[in-house]
Amino acid sequence: MKIAVSKRIRQFGTLRAIGGEKGQLYAIVTTEVLLLCIGGIPAGMLLGMLSAEGILSAAAGMLSPDIFLVNDAAQLKRLITENSGGKGLFLALSAVITLGFALIAALPAARLAANVPPVVAISHTDTRVRRRGRKAKRIRSFERRYWKSWNITAAISASEAAGLSTVFR
Repeated sequence: MKIAVSKRIRQFGTLRAIGGEKGQLYAIVTTEVLLLCIGGIPAGMLLGMLSAEGILSAAAGMLSPDIFLVNDAAQLKRLITENSGGKGLFLALSAVITLGFALIAALPAARLAANVPPVVAISHTDTRVRRRGRKAKRIRSFERRYWKSWNITAAISASEAAGLSTVFR
C-alpha cells in the first residue's frame, strides 16, 4: 500500500494544495483498503475452502484409512462431510481479523499521504520513503555484492553432489 501511495504522491499533493485536509487523505487510503478487502477476502475464503476440500479428498484417497483411525474410505469421507459444517463463525471471525490487520497495515501509507507538503508533492522533488532510525544505503552493484557468496554456495553444493564435501569442511 505504501508503494501505491508513494507512486501517487503528486495527486495527494494536489488534493492538499486545493484544500484537502489530512483526515480526507486518511479516508481515501482507508477506502482503498476497504475496497481491496471487499474483493480479496471473499475470493481468498472461496479459494481456501476449495483447496481444503481438494486436499482432504486427495488425502482420503491416497492415504490408508487406518491413519485416520477409521475402518474404510467411505467412513472417512462421511466423517469429513459431517465435520465440515459450522464454518461460518470461523470464516466471519477470520474475515474481521484480516480486515483489521489490513487497516492497521494501511496506517503508514495513510500517514505518508497525509504528511506530504503540497509544494514538495507537486514539484515531485522528494518522494523517497524515509525510515526512522535507519541509514539510507545504496547498493551500487548488486552482482558485485552478491556474486561472491553465490559462487561459494554453488561450489559447495556442486562439491557435495560430486562427493567432495571434505574439501570445504
